[in-house]
Amino acid sequence: MATVVELDRDRTRQAYDRAADRYLQSLPLEHFMESTDQSTQRAITVESLELNRVRAESWSFLPVGFGLVYGGF
Repeated sequence: MATVVELDRDRTRQAYDRAADRYLQSLPLEHFMESTDQSTQRAITVESLELNRVRAESWSFLPVGFGLVYGGF
C-alpha cells in the first residue's frame, strides 16, 4: 500500500509533467530554430571533420603488413 508521501510525490511529478508539456506547447517555432551563426559554425565543423577523416584514411601507425589504418571516425 502506498504511503501519503509516495502519493504526494506521484501527484507532484504528474503536475510538473503537465506543466512542462503546456510550456513546451506554448513555445513558438522560432524557439527551436538554429541561428545563422550557429548553422554556419556547424557547417564549418562538419566539413573540417570530414577533411580530417579523409586525411586520416592514409595515415598508418603500424607497418603495412599489419593492415591497420587509422580512420576510425
